[in-house]
Amino acid sequence: MDTIAVLTVTSAFIVFGLISKRIQGSVVTGPMFFAALALGLVVGPSVLGLVPLDVDHRALHMLAEITLILVLFLDAANIDLQQLRRDRNLPVRMLLIGMSLTIILGAVTALLIFTDSGL
Repeated sequence: MDTIAVLTVTSAFIVFGLISKRIQGSVVTGPMFFAALALGLVVGPSVLGLVPLDVDHRALHMLAEITLILVLFLDAANIDLQQLRRDRNLPVRMLLIGMSLTIILGAVTALLIFTDSGL
């Protein structure tokens, strides 16, 4: 992975660490902040070309896994257990409806973006 890519991601983690306490009561969540890493798309080869992208690079896969772990941990840490106990159907609705729609919309978006890959 290129030095600029590592610095960009590291900077995003540092910035989130610095502002996480201040944005705790706001509508901005951890996943929303890390979704802002779409900045990578802008600095990547498809827009500005500042950071070369090698999708098969091992470090990129590890970075994606670590980001997923952090997002899932932040979501799990912010669960309101009393709300969950009151509305036990909420996780079922989220898993059956929300996750299914997310997978379908993600697949359609990927097909539109990566036209050469196919289904």
